[in-house]
Amino acid sequence: MIHGTEGAQRSDALKKLAVDDPRNAQAQRDLMHSHCQLGTLHEQEGRFSDAVSAFGTAVSVLQRMIAAKQNVAQSEKELAILQIAVSRCERAP
Repeated sequence: MIHGTEGAQRSDALKKLAVDDPRNAQAQRDLMHSHCQLGTLHEQEGRFSDAVSAFGTAVSVLQRMIAAKQNVAQSEKELAILQIAVSRCERAP
């Protein structure tokens, strides 16, 4: 698992790749997975508002991918799973 500065640098690099080439489905998917992992970490640590934020960013990436017709079937499945994660974290104490 990637922590601290190394994780932030990886996330920044993935974000740059995804922004520089929005048609690059793999860069978009890598960015989405990075935010999913971050959301999961926050959720495990009990930092539910941070988890909602990270999962929300992943949701936004998936919504853009679906709108751009990139890996629609897989993106829709992942979107449904993420929406459950967001809901779970929003209900957490």
